[in-house]
Amino acid sequence: MLDDAQVNPFIEDGFVRIDGAFSRETAAECRDLIWRDMDAAPDDPATWPRPWRDSGTMRKRRSRPRPTRCFCMPRSTFS
Repeated sequence: MLDDAQVNPFIEDGFVRIDGAFSRETAAECRDLIWRDMDAAPDDPATWPRPWRDSGTMRKRRSRPRPTRCFCMPRSTFS
């Protein structure tokens, strides 16, 4: 469960850092898969994808109202 200190940055930035969520070994495996899938090498910048350009989509998305709270209620609440 995320607390308010984690939810707010997630809403603002689209990600949240959770220390210890998985092992260093798992992170290394995922990193290797990402480089492989991009057909790029971490030590060869010439193979890296070009920087992504914001075509205004993110600005449009961020102009929408943001939720202030997310919560779940037990199903029995509605019966």
